[in-house]
Amino acid sequence: MTDDITKCAEALRLALLDNETEAARSHQNWLMGKAASALLRQDEDSLRAFRAALAGLPAVADRFGEGKKGDRWRTVWELVDAFCETPRPLEQARLAKVAQVSGKVLLAIRNEPGISPGELVTQLGKTNSHVSNVLRQLIEQGLVHRLAEGRSGRCFLTTMGRQQVEAMRPEATATVPQKPVKASSTQSRPQPAGSCFLYIDSAKSHWTKPYERPSFSFVC
Repeated sequence: MTDDITKCAEALRLALLDNETEAARSHQNWLMGKAASALLRQDEDSLRAFRAALAGLPAVADRFGEGKKGDRWRTVWELVDAFCETPRPLEQARLAKVAQVSGKVLLAIRNEPGISPGELVTQLGKTNSHVSNVLRQLIEQGLVHRLAEGRSGRCFLTTMGRQQVEAMRPEATATVPQKPVKASSTQSRPQPAGSCFLYIDSAKSHWTKPYERPSFSFVC
């Protein structure tokens, strides 16, 4: 698969330089189909191979190809590059929907930073196993950080998690009630120190609108 992509990308580059329009169009359509398929399947291995194969192609295709500048390979390459640098953005957007339990968990953590899994179970009315599975998915996707404390720990949103919550519909997020914070004479709930999340908060976010499905046009 990787060899086929590399060979076709090189054939397209040569066809563009030699002004062989029909051959260039044929190679372009084949590569566009592979890119679209890999993006829809979220196939990271194929996308990384695609990005490597197209590293030197966008400038040539934009200069010698037909169509408006930006409609072709530079746009596709930047999209693939952003996808490869940001882990599973479509899955993150899927989890950050207010109609799903995962979205309700994100909103609950946003409204009460440091909430425990047990408190989430009580607040959402779900089973322990259900909430645990949802938290595991959110942690794996980099949306929630679980700070070890006691038997179950405390949950906080990461920078990416906060961005996903902010992207939810305002009318949906506004309906989630704020739970009053109870004062404790023995121990106060810990707040995340800046040093706890350096590896998360310092990470660059390449998707300004991660809740939108990426798209690109086929130009023949």
